[in-house]
Amino acid sequence: MIKGFIVTAETKDIVLAQIELSQTSKGLPHYWTPGAMEITTGDHVGKWFIPFTDGMIDTVLRDGKKPLDFPESQQLLQFLGGLESRVEISETEIQTQDITSED
Repeated sequence: MIKGFIVTAETKDIVLAQIELSQTSKGLPHYWTPGAMEITTGDHVGKWFIPFTDGMIDTVLRDGKKPLDFPESQQLLQFLGGLESRVEISETEIQTQDITSED
């Protein structure tokens, strides 16, 4: 099970764009994002899952700061309903891309 947020495609696009902007607006490269995965089975088919696990929260990004030390992260978290709005979803509900090659 993975903790994170179940969102619409529109919300996913807003959140990921804001994460990128929070980095590039400071003259930094876009180097960190939680990404998003389409939900393909279960009760939330067609929605998107933005992972935000306890491990991600504890990740040191730069200058010894973790994601929640940045005001932009706090704003996005509030937009998503707070940490208490995270849900746990099974890996089997999330779309995985099969990478194949034709030789």
